[in-house]
Amino acid sequence: MRLGSWLTALGIALGSALCVSARAQEQAIEAPLLAEEEQGDEAAEIRDTPPNILVVDFDWVIRQSDAAQSIQSQLDAERQVLQERFAEREAELRAMEQELEAIGDEVSNDEQLARRREFEQLVADTQREAQARRSILDQAFRDAMDQVRSASVLAIADIADSANAEIVLHINQVVIYSRDRNISEQTLAALNEQLPDVQVDIPVQE
Repeated sequence: MRLGSWLTALGIALGSALCVSARAQEQAIEAPLLAEEEQGDEAAEIRDTPPNILVVDFDWVIRQSDAAQSIQSQLDAERQVLQERFAEREAELRAMEQELEAIGDEVSNDEQLARRREFEQLVADTQREAQARRSILDQAFRDAMDQVRSASVLAIADIADSANAEIVLHINQVVIYSRDRNISEQTLAALNEQLPDVQVDIPVQE
């Protein structure tokens, strides 16, 4: 037996028909012209005041952040240790396999079968251990990156508040925008200041 490899309606309710009765229409016609002009001015004022919108490349901010890079460095180091540990285990299992193949008729069939079962159990245990450790590392990575994302959102909120922005959009949601609307670099600088690194919580392997 050989060791196996281990490593995402618009229901726009605009059809709520503005049913105006004949009497209501008559009342609207009888209303003073001044009232109509005032309402028109208010509507024009609303239309002429666009929302203050900012854009941010959230994914870029996360990737470039000092915290995310510190997380990646810690995980890379842990994976290297893990890889070396299981490379040694794999070498031992290969040696056992070669020994089983070389035994031939030196031992009884029952003993060959017992050794083969022992070998297969060791292979299965090693595979389960490797998979479990990988799952632990993956979960540790997700937990650490959640801290970076949360801090990024807070940094974006602070910048938006300072700029009196009403909306912040991910850059992928925007086709055309003015460069001065892009707060990605500001967000990155703020994030690096607020969260320069994150300590990855990796349980010690027993």
